[in-house]
Amino acid sequence: MAGTICSAFARMWAGNVTHGADPGVHYPSRLMWSGAVGTTIEGGAVPAGPWNWPDSNWLEVNPEDGGTITKIIQYGQSILIFKEQSIHVLVGAGDPTTATLYTVDSNVGCTSPAR
Repeated sequence: MAGTICSAFARMWAGNVTHGADPGVHYPSRLMWSGAVGTTIEGGAVPAGPWNWPDSNWLEVNPEDGGTITKIIQYGQSILIFKEQSIHVLVGAGDPTTATLYTVDSNVGCTSPAR
């Protein structure tokens, strides 16, 4: 279950997620991503795509601030991540394994995004 989702770079992205075995654990600062369309996982044995969510495809976005991810959107080759009182950007999100996370502003955020 996710608090916010978006589609970008042939993947699905989810923030503020409940992850793990049922009932799962809530991670308000976690950003997860699916497999990319046109790729494979498990050593090439399984086609990847938005229906595959490998357990290792996630990162924590400044969990120390205690904030919750409220919105994620694609912006150019990046993913903008809005939390209640901060804004972050994942640069180079086309390949999340080599992308870099930056804090844009730690004093301004988004408490209730438009849907």
